[in-house]
Amino acid sequence: MSVAPLVSRESPALLPLERNTLPLVEMWLSQEENYKWLDFSPLVQPLNAMVLKMMAQKPQHFIQVFRVDTSPAGIVALSNINQSAGTATLWYLLGNKQYAGQGYTTRAVSRLLRTAFFDLKLACLEAWAAESNTASIAILKRNGFVYVGTRRQCHVIDGRRHDRLWFDLLSSEYKEIA
Repeated sequence: MSVAPLVSRESPALLPLERNTLPLVEMWLSQEENYKWLDFSPLVQPLNAMVLKMMAQKPQHFIQVFRVDTSPAGIVALSNINQSAGTATLWYLLGNKQYAGQGYTTRAVSRLLRTAFFDLKLACLEAWAAESNTASIAILKRNGFVYVGTRRQCHVIDGRRHDRLWFDLLSSEYKEIA
């Protein structure tokens, strides 16, 4: 699969999930077009404000809202952070679709990876994408993630089973995207 070049060069700002952005993020995560690609467990799918707030307060999660200019555009996050093993799971979401296809999510992920590897001192991140989520797969590849395997038929979208493609990235492989 070839990966198209990034269109825009503006780097999105990353900010912590806060009270004023919580309702917007909750709205994004309540939209089926967004939550169908994620998996937080059937008990909390989609995530609500209370669960998001609790996640943001726990050390196993690092959730950031990314902004383009002054507008919140999406979220980038690490979950399942294990400091002793130096690992975490990356996930992200473009909430404001007016920014789709412009490289903002790709660059927001790159900025989060920098934080993960340099500030949090993590050694390896993993991420997965449903096989049909070509945009997410492209974001992972642009950020240097390496395909490591397939978990077959484990993701359900609209009643149909899909494979999940698994990727990882070592801190030594990270290259920041401008």
